[in-house]
Amino acid sequence: ISDANGTKHFPESWNSNANVFFIDQPVGVGYSYADFGEAVGGTEDAAKDIAAFVAVFFENFSKFKGRAFHLAGESYAGRYLPLFASEVYDQNARLVEAGVTPINIASIIIGESMIWGQEDLILPSFLIGNGWTDALSMVQELTPMLFLQSS
Repeated sequence: ISDANGTKHFPESWNSNANVFFIDQPVGVGYSYADFGEAVGGTEDAAKDIAAFVAVFFENFSKFKGRAFHLAGESYAGRYLPLFASEVYDQNARLVEAGVTPINIASIIIGESMIWGQEDLILPSFLIGNGWTDALSMVQELTPMLFLQSS
């Protein structure tokens, strides 16, 4: 913010290097909305909604078609992001059949993930992205990740 009346361009902002959008899910939570009586019955249904949204988004905003698509989340995303990514990936065959450009799903990024429930490991600052972490760094962090509880 440059002053009380406006903003100023910041060349190092995220949008200078990437495009980001956030999705409140499942439908009906956060800023998302649904008609009365519409609901999502579980994570599998939410995954279908996300995959449908992503396909519609890239079809309607064609300047983004073909770009690498990364799904990211934290905490409970350890449970739902793999399902979302799988649904987007599986949907690609149907998109190609319909003559629509498939989604270029490149990675999923999960921070402080809940994978096993109450016995979950707490792993602050542990991030694995598709090629974002070199093998040497991953090997050095593997033992602490597996055997030490972080706070």
